[in-house]
Amino acid sequence: MPDGMEPEAAVAVLMPLTSVAMVASTVLGGWLSDKYDRRKLFVGASALLSAIALVIPAASTSWTAMLAFAVVNGLAFGCYMAVDTALVTMVLPKAEDAARDMGVLNIANAGPQIIAPFIASVIVSVSGGYTALFVVAALLAVAGALAVKPIRGVR
Repeated sequence: MPDGMEPEAAVAVLMPLTSVAMVASTVLGGWLSDKYDRRKLFVGASALLSAIALVIPAASTSWTAMLAFAVVNGLAFGCYMAVDTALVTMVLPKAEDAARDMGVLNIANAGPQIIAPFIASVIVSVSGGYTALFVVAALLAVAGALAVKPIRGVR
């Protein structure tokens, strides 16, 4: 953070940057995905963009790097959430079971959010800092991007 900046002030700068980028990429990513009828491409690209975002703070701890991280992360997350949700609804096995399947998906999304803080604390404790956590997260984002490739029946 810049000299004299309190953490609360930093968050007050970073969160709006992330939010604006997220809203813009949600709208634009969803529109482009619909226009080109390409869900997997946008989900994979946004996961890879997320990996790039996570490398930024691992490579530099400067305030400028954190500003870049906030924007790139917002762009990646917004597009991912918009298009991945569309992709998921397109690969559900049966329309009459969609509500149940989306409920299972919600539980599947919540599980990692419960476990991740514990795993993150181990990575930070063992490595002695957050750099390793950002690197591991970036690698997982790349794995997520690659996991979309085998999906069939959707472009």
